[in-house]
Amino acid sequence: MRKRNVTITIRCTEDERQRIYSKARQHGLTLSDFVLRSALGKKIVTADGLADVLKEQKSIGRNLNAADTRSMVEITAPRIISGNPC
Repeated sequence: MRKRNVTITIRCTEDERQRIYSKARQHGLTLSDFVLRSALGKKIVTADGLADVLKEQKSIGRNLNAADTRSMVEITAPRIISGNPC
């Protein structure tokens, strides 16, 4: 992991500062990440609706875990009941 330990100070107007902070928030980035990406020519991509996608993925994961747990119970339960642990 890289370590950012150097500080760069710039001068700007209050309006410019507010606009930069606002753009960083719009993209969901810290000020440092936004300024670095902008200055280094990296693409800044904003993806809306990811919260809904994440919610769906978590739901699918819970369903898979529940199905896996049920299948493991079905596999091991008959062995235990019959007295044969293997």
